[in-house]
Amino acid sequence: MLLIDAAWQGTVQLPELLFGAWLVYFFLVLLWERLLRQPLEEWRYASLVLLGAGFYFVNRYFQHAPFYSWIMNGLTLVLWIGWYRIGVRGRGSLLWSLAATLGFWAFTAAFVGFEQAGRFLVQRSGLHEFWFMLVNYAGFAALIWWRSLAGERRAGPKA
Repeated sequence: MLLIDAAWQGTVQLPELLFGAWLVYFFLVLLWERLLRQPLEEWRYASLVLLGAGFYFVNRYFQHAPFYSWIMNGLTLVLWIGWYRIGVRGRGSLLWSLAATLGFWAFTAAFVGFEQAGRFLVQRSGLHEFWFMLVNYAGFAALIWWRSLAGERRAGPKA
């Protein structure tokens, strides 16, 4: 049985992750479709967000562990390789591939920024966590609706 020392745990909470996840999904779609002009399939967006969300587990359960930097560096490498393989490889010119690969840092900064905004809102807004979680729920619902509309546009008119 794997024992996780309680002293290793960080202060990161689930509402922060949820707030960051749906917002960074919007960001990711806009990055790939508007800036890089190479739309991805939805499973690719979802995979990249899921990989990025893996940092939540490290920060939640191992933030104060003596091997924290090893886990963070290893996870960063895994995410960067995943970013390249899922989104970049074989999609454009060398210059485009370099720009898309550097988009990884924008994605990371956005995810962290959204999570920190979530932390700030939960801790400083005076809102009960219930209302904050309700906003997250609505955000995910809006994301699903938005992406379903995009899928309908790509599919064209119904026969």
